[in-house]
Amino acid sequence: MHTYKLIQLDFPAEAKVLYQKIIREIRLQRQSLRELSMVLDNALLEAKLKLIVEPSYSNQ
Repeated sequence: MHTYKLIQLDFPAEAKVLYQKIIREIRLQRQSLRELSMVLDNALLEAKLKLIVEPSYSNQ
């Protein structure tokens, strides 16, 4: 999506809906991992969070 924004084109609607679903799932997965912080070792938690990267431009 970032590339489309740079060249000022509209992102296809179906792809935009899919992108938004993916962003919601990423956030849910990261939140769920954070909720396990009381039972997961901190190093393991941080390693898992690094695997699920938070998008920097997720409001499109």
